[in-house]
Amino acid sequence: MNSLCVRCKGKGLCGKPCKILAAARASVASVRNVKEHFSGSSPGVFVGHYGYPRLSLGILSPAFIDERAWILDAPEFWYDKKYPIERILQNRYQLINSRRPTKVKSPPNRLVETAQEIALARKPVESEFMLKKKPRVAVRLDTHNAPLGSVAEVKRVRITENVKIRGKVDYIVSDDLKAEEQINKLYGVIDVNQIQRILSVGLLGEKSQKKLVPTRWSITATDDIVFRGLIKDIRRRPFVNDYLLFENEYLGNHFVILLMPRQWSFEVIEAWRPNSFWSQGGLQIAQDYESFFGRKTYASSVTGGYYAARLAVAEYLAKIRRQASVLVLREISSRYWLPLGVWVVRETVRGCFSSRPMRFATLEDATSEIKQRIHIPWQRRSWLLRELKQKTIKDYK
Repeated sequence: MNSLCVRCKGKGLCGKPCKILAAARASVASVRNVKEHFSGSSPGVFVGHYGYPRLSLGILSPAFIDERAWILDAPEFWYDKKYPIERILQNRYQLINSRRPTKVKSPPNRLVETAQEIALARKPVESEFMLKKKPRVAVRLDTHNAPLGSVAEVKRVRITENVKIRGKVDYIVSDDLKAEEQINKLYGVIDVNQIQRILSVGLLGEKSQKKLVPTRWSITATDDIVFRGLIKDIRRRPFVNDYLLFENEYLGNHFVILLMPRQWSFEVIEAWRPNSFWSQGGLQIAQDYESFFGRKTYASSVTGGYYAARLAVAEYLAKIRRQASVLVLREISSRYWLPLGVWVVRETVRGCFSSRPMRFATLEDATSEIKQRIHIPWQRRSWLLRELKQKTIKDYK
């Protein structure tokens, strides 16, 4: 049963009602009874991935006007305030995904233009919605995206205020550049979460290449592109001086990160403890890694969390102007009973570096300490530890 749950992720492969989905649907009961016509403050957008190249383009909005509606789509804020899962669900399940099927490279239309303005805006945008029917509960579990609970097919949507956009953001997006160049210019001007939105609604890239991007793809693409912009400089930096050990935990996700004085390489080993959200039985382990020269294939075991963790690590190395081999260990307990998206990984790993590390002179001392802090069979699986046993040029100097 445990391996089936990991593969199924709520699709019903076992033929039985999914207890995890049932728990999520119960949280949607708090959503108010919304009519076909409502006004709300829209903090974000959502592009589905089913049916490509004809995708579901949606505008996210609660059924009320509130300038603080940005909190409903603000992963960095949720982490900063250490919101529990229940509080995050309360936020997300207030959002209605008012959507319509749209071609990825469709000619400009009112829905696309409205979604683009909302993605660019500095704050939630007051909008008026006319739906075909009342919103319906449609809970889906997704390890990439933050949860959504209600969907509706939209007839019309109209922005009812002047949209404020940062001048620098407007300038970068208007420039006829490749998407990678634009993303790297936007990084540091706005947060990664907003860059992902802007990419998803087809605003980035050369004019002939612009198209809608599923939200789950835009999340990983943004994490990957920003990382590639940072790693170019990191690879030229000196090594960290010691073995540095960092630790952090949030929502039942326990991270231990070891930076080692060696050229860049990176590995993630994550384990779902028994009775965590996709592992209802025994321990389940996933692993992905890369050498100094990077990856050529998608990290299909750890998936989006790999890229989120890698970005957070690269941000820290860029800040301290050092290079390292990096081992990320993630232990997921039963307290993480509902997947919330890869932002959990990104923000928790970022949080690891907000405290002083433990320092060790040798790898043996560092790994001995790790054994006291995390309880998964990582040593015999680690590709990085096997690599470290090989001599480097530095050893012969």
